[in-house]
Amino acid sequence: KVAEQIVSFIALAAFAIGLGIFFFHKKVGSLLLLGAALIGLSRVYLGHHYPLDVFAGFSIALLVVFLLKKSMNKLEKRDRRHVAKRVS
Repeated sequence: KVAEQIVSFIALAAFAIGLGIFFFHKKVGSLLLLGAALIGLSRVYLGHHYPLDVFAGFSIALLVVFLLKKSMNKLEKRDRRHVAKRVS
């Protein structure tokens, strides 16, 4: 029976972890993303979700991780400027 959810939260979590680690360590992140893709495929194969549910999970994970990474970059730049002002 296919779940009545629009998003596969299991796939979302797996992709979020893989993408988050991929930004810091490409090799390990790539392996985790491969695992996440296999998890997503298994959800479809077992009939727990439609392919679009897994794609929605991936899309949300990508958006959230991208926004977090962008926020972290802004905070790092702000901190560098703050430290540079102290040193001067």
